[in-house]
Amino acid sequence: MIIEIEYYKNDTKICGGNIDFSELDKSIKQTEKLCDLKEDNFVRILCDMIRFEKIETDELPDLVYDRDTKKFYRPHF
Repeated sequence: MIIEIEYYKNDTKICGGNIDFSELDKSIKQTEKLCDLKEDNFVRILCDMIRFEKIETDELPDLVYDRDTKKFYRPHF
């Protein structure tokens, strides 16, 4: 599963096994509370929490999380 984290600084893709949406949503919310905006460690914390890793790929993600709006969406194919 590939998830893209989208926000104003840059977009980052992370990859790992399949994860239930409710578990992902819970982890995202917890990560938002734990991250340090100055250090910008959101992706690192989330990856550690759900056992995903940051990747570089042109492949379309399965799901996108927009940190500005705090919403998920599926990319258009």
